[in-house]
Amino acid sequence: MAESLDVTREDSVDAFYAAVEARLGPVDLAVSCAAHARPGALYERSAEAIRSEIETGLVGALLFARRGIQRMLARGLRGQVVFMSSTAAEVPWPRLGAYAASKAGLEQAARTLSLELEGSGIRCQVVRVGNTIGTAWADDWAPEEMAAVAEWSRLGLLRHGGMLEPAQVARAVLAAVSAPPGVALDHVSVHPEAPVEAGAAEEPRDPE
Repeated sequence: MAESLDVTREDSVDAFYAAVEARLGPVDLAVSCAAHARPGALYERSAEAIRSEIETGLVGALLFARRGIQRMLARGLRGQVVFMSSTAAEVPWPRLGAYAASKAGLEQAARTLSLELEGSGIRCQVVRVGNTIGTAWADDWAPEEMAAVAEWSRLGLLRHGGMLEPAQVARAVLAAVSAPPGVALDHVSVHPEAPVEAGAAEEPRDPE
């Protein structure tokens, strides 16, 4: 199932929830994950580019979560809202300043929202994700923008070269929201495992 959605437009968010609920029933889980970015020093980027990343990754994410929470509260449902964040919210990540700012702001908003929702039966949590491959996130980056990858490697931000895949991230989100009632996981960090060296994971042999 797929529905069109522009998280920066309230009417689009409303239409999305209405369409999804018509198919699946009342919402009890909202995962807010929209974001986009292009590498570039903050002082070299246009005001429009900066504004677009903040509008999508912060304002849009909050508008999407807001409408889901309103629907849960109106029906008296227990539910959950998840904000997808990034290691860039905590670790300085050059050439992604606006994106990092949107994720840092999102995490603070989530912490505040957790307090606002206390006693409501709605859990709020952040899933902070490390380097991931297999999405369309960087498909339209120009060669000069892709050069930022070399800088991130030089600074150790990409470290061992391990990458998460979307399915792994999805399983991590599922694990986070599967916590039993009465348990609040307010923050989960998901990082790629280092590639296993040849022979490192072999079963031990019986002594001769």
